[in-house]
Amino acid sequence: MKQKPEKNAAAIQFLEEKTRGQKVLVKFDTDKYDKENNLLCYLCLRNKTFINAHLIKNGFVGIDGVFDYKYKSKFLVLQAGR
Repeated sequence: MKQKPEKNAAAIQFLEEKTRGQKVLVKFDTDKYDKENNLLCYLCLRNKTFINAHLIKNGFVGIDGVFDYKYKSKFLVLQAGR
């Protein structure tokens, strides 16, 4: 996912509200870091809420099309559906 700097404050607020008081599961794909040393991970709540998908659906992040990863096709569908 690519961050959208103009949406960072709203994305942070969204994440704080969604995850407050929750246990967050962090899962990794084949690559743990990108070329800029950003940590690449999937975030899920115990109730199976897929946080990454919500970030995409709400327009807080875009899809990184540079390399392949497990949920790339799902994320592209979510982005197209906005």
